Amino acid sequence: RLHVTYYDVGNDLQHAQLLLPEWEYDLSDNEWTVRGQARDGPSDRSAPSMVYDSSVKQMVMFGGIDTSYTLDGSYYNNETWLYDPATLVWQRQFPTSAPPRCSRPGMAYDSFNGVTVLFGGMLGTTGSDETWTYDARANIWTNKAPSTKPSARTTVSMVYDSANGVSVLFGGFDTGGGTGENNETWTYNVATNTWTQKSPSTKPPERQSSAMAYDSATGVSVLFGGYAGSSVHLQDTWLYNVATNTWTQKSPSTKPSARSTPMAYDTVNGVMVLFGGAYTTDTWTYSVDDNTWTPKGPLSSPSSRASQAMVYDPERGTIVLFGGSNQPDTWHYRPIDYETAGSYTSQPYGVHADRAVKWGKLHWNAQVPAGAAVEFQVAISSTGTSWSYVGPDGTSSTFYNDQTGGELYSSYAGDWVRYKALLRAAPSGDTPKLQDVTFSWREMVLPTVHLTWPNGGENLMHSEKYAVTWTASGDMKNSTPVNLEYSLNGGSSWSNIATGIANDGHHLWTVPPNENVE
Repeated sequence: RLHVTYYDVGNDLQHAQLLLPEWEYDLSDNEWTVRGQARDGPSDRSAPSMVYDSSVKQMVMFGGIDTSYTLDGSYYNNETWLYDPATLVWQRQFPTSAPPRCSRPGMAYDSFNGVTVLFGGMLGTTGSDETWTYDARANIWTNKAPSTKPSARTTVSMVYDSANGVSVLFGGFDTGGGTGENNETWTYNVATNTWTQKSPSTKPPERQSSAMAYDSATGVSVLFGGYAGSSVHLQDTWLYNVATNTWTQKSPSTKPSARSTPMAYDTVNGVMVLFGGAYTTDTWTYSVDDNTWTPKGPLSSPSSRASQAMVYDPERGTIVLFGGSNQPDTWHYRPIDYETAGSYTSQPYGVHADRAVKWGKLHWNAQVPAGAAVEFQVAISSTGTSWSYVGPDGTSSTFYNDQTGGELYSSYAGDWVRYKALLRAAPSGDTPKLQDVTFSWREMVLPTVHLTWPNGGENLMHSEKYAVTWTASGDMKNSTPVNLEYSLNGGSSWSNIATGIANDGHHLWTVPPNENVE
């Protein structure tokens, strides 16, 4: 009795399943990239709230209004969802208790205490004054019930100030006895379960639904725009310093149009990123250091919408947007835009495959002036820490230059990828503008073999020569060595014929003396 097995050449193929379709991973710069609606993901909705939870490296989203909502609150929900931007998977959580069904609650992630802080929200026709925390690791919502708190309100702006260890809340629509739009400033300390009204001498005018995010490099919260009531939207820019309890109005020369929309802080590039609002589709960045708003003008972007959720993913350096205007889609954005000639290296990306990866093609989109060029080298790694950039022949002296889809070097091994883009200027000095980069890949098919002779019933005499034959299928079928073994006791134990031989489907074997094989 004989069998044949694949020789281990360092590829983990032991957990292989059926062949899956080829996937593409888009390494997009200054481009919004749609990630679609995940199967079993959140329903169409507007006005959810979302934060990035660094303890689980996922987004936490809560509440919102479903597509066919009515003002009696029956379509307001209190669902809790986690989104993993690495795998593009949404997963609904089912905690034993949760805040009431609502839309537009204020939410901020307290990184020191490892919990999301939630305040307020619209409960159908009225607002909430409840304070909750959510521990994503334990999937537990806790009603904190502090003795002092802001009045019931919705559409507040809320961020976490890591330098001072407090969540900062501004404005909102007051439904707890106030006069509508509000301009109060509050801070919340999770450890002491204390809300403190700050009462700065100067502050922005009353508003709700303002864009606000915390700039960790400068230690200030940035606020932009909002809705002032009576169909009036704002377009002013303010900075808030918790330590000095001061609001400072800035006067940038250029700024986005008046609107209400979320905003997120990009820690890699040190800028605020703002998208849409008031049914627009433009993308802007704001630098506190330069007091400059910059329109980014990506070639693709989400459709016009309002009341979307948007946060920054520091692991991948991307902005993640979900929903708004009853949309079910998820988008990623990175505000880098290569416009200067030179060499640029991407961040590492892991495809997180279950099996060994077979890399396919590389293609990209770029605006290339006459006489300019864009070329690439690619590095593949099995660890995500060691990189060697090569071209299509596997050497560092060649480059990929076919942007329509060049085949990647066939001996790449690993499931982590980086690229180095070389932007070469034209004689006129004009430089290319790289818009997006795409790699295609798939998980490998487990190599299999089928013994064709002997295949049962043959008597092999000792000291005689016989041709053992087999066929092979699957990835690496021609390059993966094989082992040949035989058994004299029905498979209870095996003896070696040959180890690590060429997988050419043929091996001449001399049966050992004094052994007959059946």
